Amino acid sequence: MSNDLEVAKGEWGVTRVFSLDIAPEVALRAAAGAGDEAGLLADLLGVNVLDLGRVEVFVADDLGDLSVSQYLVEGYGIAPDAVNAKRQMLDALNGPIAIVASAAFGGRAAMLTPQAPLILVATFREPAAVPSMDAIPSAAAAGTLRSPSHEAPASTFVGAPRWLVIGCLLAAVAVVLLVVMR
Repeated sequence: MSNDLEVAKGEWGVTRVFSLDIAPEVALRAAAGAGDEAGLLADLLGVNVLDLGRVEVFVADDLGDLSVSQYLVEGYGIAPDAVNAKRQMLDALNGPIAIVASAAFGGRAAMLTPQAPLILVATFREPAAVPSMDAIPSAAAAGTLRSPSHEAPASTFVGAPRWLVIGCLLAAVAVVLLVVMR
């Protein structure tokens, strides 16, 4: 799990789920950044910077008929296969839960050091997008590309004309002679 606790600089697409073993009202005040609990979540995570706008704290029982695993799939778009691996543990949570998105760390690198009463339950990574290799359905994209030729076309001139090189050499000789004769 140590990789789950490392926040890379510019990290995106990682969602960490924590349980909070504290009174729900304290957890909700901490998430709002209110009162004595204003910096509580950052302190419990062991970080200096935490954007509370990118952290969601709620009580599992407040989801009603929706389980925590369903909430992660439907509310956060986490892949069902990823959630299924942790479904039993997630659905057993019954107190305050904190969902922390990568953006909560402001693009900075950090090493999370969660302290009780904060416990890491799961980490989910958004899969990298794989570009489609299907043909683009546009007339502008129709046609083929020609492979580059290894030979230069006859009309392409490579190098300076000989008369220009000879003229520059003669001018250089003339300048040297003028300098020497003075």
